[in-house]
Amino acid sequence: MKKAFAAFDPGKNGGLAILDDKGDVVFTATIPKIGKEIDLNALFKLVTHIKNFGETQHVVLERVHSIFGVGAASNFTFGQVNGFIEGMIVAANLKYTKTNPKDWQKVSWEGINIPTVSVPKFKNIKGIKTQVGTRDKVQTKEASAMAAKRLFPNWNFLATERSSKMHDGLVDAALIGYYGYVKFK
Repeated sequence: MKKAFAAFDPGKNGGLAILDDKGDVVFTATIPKIGKEIDLNALFKLVTHIKNFGETQHVVLERVHSIFGVGAASNFTFGQVNGFIEGMIVAANLKYTKTNPKDWQKVSWEGINIPTVSVPKFKNIKGIKTQVGTRDKVQTKEASAMAAKRLFPNWNFLATERSSKMHDGLVDAALIGYYGYVKFK
């Protein structure tokens, strides 16, 4: 393998995926934890493990920002994990790029019918929150699962052998990796 494309979906329930120079997933792993805390030693071993794939590597990291409606502690943890990963990528001397979720989703979701759900739309009218209609909201987890099944039909995105549903962090990491493959091959 000449070039490997690695990608992280940051967060405590995130994941790592590595794709080969043909765009196929060859490795996935969840963000390692001890109890509820990130296992930094194991995470660094995962980051350095990327060097075992290909003569050159390119890592794609999802660009994070605070999420509206999520508590301050959760947003802090999300940013902290992202910082750990980015620092370890730099320490391992790996080339990397950050991407916005909308950018990797546009590339990875191409060709699927993106599922939506209708949700109420509200407006403040004379100080009273009033429903003024509905809007379609994209079901991002479902769209990503559909895209992963289409792009990587032979890969198992279960976190463990006992898991019954696809792990969102592994799915997103593979799709972010696919974005890197398309963009930087």
